[in-house]
Amino acid sequence: MSNTCGPPNERHERLLAMRTERRRLEDADVEAAIEEVDASGLVALLEEFVHLKRGRRRTLRLRAFLIGVHLCSQIHEGRVVLERVTDILYFRIGPELRERLGVADYPDHDQGFEAGYAVVRRLFKAMLDAMDPSPLPPNKHLSRAEAERLVAAADPEDLAVREDRLALFTEFVLDASVRRVKGLLAEMSDGSLAVDATPIRTYARGRRTGGPVLSTDPDAGWYVRDGDHRDPDDVPVAEAMRPPAKAQKKTTGSSKQAASQGKTSLKKKRAKYLFGYDAALAVTRDARHDTALLDDNTPNPDVLPALVIGMALDKPGRRPAYNGLKILKRLGDRGYQPGYVAGDLAYNNSDPSEWQIPVRGLGYKPVYDYRVDQLGNQGGTQGAILVEGTWYCPSMPEPLINATKDLYAERIDRETWAQRIAARRPYRLMPKETEDPKETGA
Repeated sequence: MSNTCGPPNERHERLLAMRTERRRLEDADVEAAIEEVDASGLVALLEEFVHLKRGRRRTLRLRAFLIGVHLCSQIHEGRVVLERVTDILYFRIGPELRERLGVADYPDHDQGFEAGYAVVRRLFKAMLDAMDPSPLPPNKHLSRAEAERLVAAADPEDLAVREDRLALFTEFVLDASVRRVKGLLAEMSDGSLAVDATPIRTYARGRRTGGPVLSTDPDAGWYVRDGDHRDPDDVPVAEAMRPPAKAQKKTTGSSKQAASQGKTSLKKKRAKYLFGYDAALAVTRDARHDTALLDDNTPNPDVLPALVIGMALDKPGRRPAYNGLKILKRLGDRGYQPGYVAGDLAYNNSDPSEWQIPVRGLGYKPVYDYRVDQLGNQGGTQGAILVEGTWYCPSMPEPLINATKDLYAERIDRETWAQRIAARRPYRLMPKETEDPKETGA
């Protein structure tokens, strides 16, 4: 969702062009949007925390705003621009429906449009503020000293309430995206899922790590492609400012070649970075099948596709265990049953009290990657061989023993790997179900 602005003349031309191409919406289309928004339950959710505690009553109701957003998304293929929402609400909906929705009547010229646009923007900002768990204002270059002052003065309880609101809104959107397959989800999923984070680039430009001025997106951070993805030079705002960097000496004569090599090295280092967020995602799927498409590339109705059912945003690599555990706890509150949970080394390397122990306490069974040197046959005892955490008969064929090794080395594809893993089952050694009288002395 975005808004736009520009120089007066440029903005006048854009509004004029929008007015020229304007077409009134059919009442039936607006009625359909009203029904969908009312049936969604989103109005009731947002009205819990997007309200005025004092001052004049808003001239635009939250319900009408959401209907305008819905119509804008339908008309513009998923894109929501506040200018277009304003145009729809005040100038493209018929007068009778506008009156029903409580939308004020503004004159159709630049000043009238700006008056409606200001109302739309204020309501949108009120929604963002109610769900923003950060004490730092965006869209301005804060000094690190000012940012630290704002963090120190913030009310932790208020920030926690906002974080909870953001989670509620995010979960509402995710639940809406899987609503039509909820039946299949209950039937085909055993509650198992994977938790992982993926970087999301911001529109804001990153600033020098630890510098005196923050980016216009002060809660974002640098993503490092290698390791745990955390910026090794990152200095949290709550900590003291780092001393300013020393001035570089001028390079002359024979030092120019060394300086050129330094620039090349710096470019390589910067190529590893992306300024943005980590989106921690919980993804579930039908683990019994490896593909969701038929031979003709159409969806297989008997296979559940990969579905995102949980999400949290944070600085890259900052708190993988915290964010993953927060998602899993809220999944339980939303009625999802626990199963296996797969995570990479970012989770496995966490403190046990922050991830492994509470995850098991929620009923999940953690699954992690083995290191490359832990794949295949890892030795044995009394004739049995240990292959990736499971005991097998020593007569198991080598292609089955080395299936995961061959997958990592790209000697086989994923489908062949899945077939070989399934073919291991007859060779698996099962523990005794009853005690041996000789061993117990009975």
